[in-house]
Amino acid sequence: MPENLIMKKSGLLISFIFICLGSMAQDFSGIWKGKIMTTEKFLPYELAISDSNGILSGYSYTTYTVNSVEMVAVRKIKVRTEGNTLFTDDEGLLYDNFHDKMAKKIKQHNKLIYQLQGNTPTLKGTFETDKTKELRSASGDIELAKVIPTMPTDVSRKLAEMNLLQEMSFTPLDPALKAKLVIKSNRIPYTKMQTVLPVMKSKPLVRFVYKDLPIRKIVAPVVVARTENPTIAKETPTPVVKEEAVPEKAKAPKVESTVAKAPSAAKALEGRTVENIETIYFHSDSLLLTLYDNGEVDGDTVSVIMNGKMILSKQGLSTKAIHKTVYVPNGTGDEIQIVMYAETLGSIPPNTGLLIIQDGNVRHEVRFSGDLKKNAGITLRRKTD
Repeated sequence: MPENLIMKKSGLLISFIFICLGSMAQDFSGIWKGKIMTTEKFLPYELAISDSNGILSGYSYTTYTVNSVEMVAVRKIKVRTEGNTLFTDDEGLLYDNFHDKMAKKIKQHNKLIYQLQGNTPTLKGTFETDKTKELRSASGDIELAKVIPTMPTDVSRKLAEMNLLQEMSFTPLDPALKAKLVIKSNRIPYTKMQTVLPVMKSKPLVRFVYKDLPIRKIVAPVVVARTENPTIAKETPTPVVKEEAVPEKAKAPKVESTVAKAPSAAKALEGRTVENIETIYFHSDSLLLTLYDNGEVDGDTVSVIMNGKMILSKQGLSTKAIHKTVYVPNGTGDEIQIVMYAETLGSIPPNTGLLIIQDGNVRHEVRFSGDLKKNAGITLRRKTD
């Protein structure tokens, strides 16, 4: 009997240890990717959860399509756990391209249970949205699987663009970024940076005038010879300005030649059809356009034409951003057409890219595609409300 009692107690102790180890092994931090399931609908859904000394926080990435247009929302979420159950509640809306203002008010609450499916951690459970004056509450199921941090996902790309990914606990700090942060942190106490500024401020501006005195004696005969403009000949105390005016006149034909190329590209539109892929409403007096390659960099080259005028010419698309600010003050027209003109198709046709339009705090993403017969067009309309 004593031996059986000892074996029984040992078995209970071993079971208790395995239960404790199993609960300790639950790591909710990381990228979770899967879907939301409602009545006859499956919507992509992703979570990014960070663990800072036991305090969980994170972001949600929701995607759905309206009239062939992809709608995206990134929200800050509140995270808490009870055993193997994860609870998340939507908080602030950090990014969206919703046209419907009511959609911005939707807040979602999840109850997800941690499970192992083979060797893959999963989160399965239910969700429910808040009821508003305009919208009724929605509910359904969620299935998510944990992915490795290095796998590219929609939520990781968006958080990287917003400079939020590097703050997550599961993200390894890039050595190059770490070196930059070290250099940046060392710049303030660096003694040379503190001593250079006072020395430069203490230098009198008159010293530069004295250095120019011998040059004025050499250039003076040239100024006298140019008698066709008597007003310039009188300005003998500043001959250096006149000498700099000569190369500017020499460069003038080059400026005119580049401007003259714009109509030729716009005229080429006559041989291609323009397919309007999206209509965007804006309210700002200036818009920031940013271009990227939409996938594998294969040598795609595009020109951007706005209302028949070239604003970007033969830009090679890559992972490096190409920026262009467009000014649209009130009274210059309530509708703008932007055409993405494919100059080359690269090694993998067709010509594809990503155009980001920043309208104040509102960000629009447009994925375009074109070839030598068809161009992608985007219509911009000023909001009247």
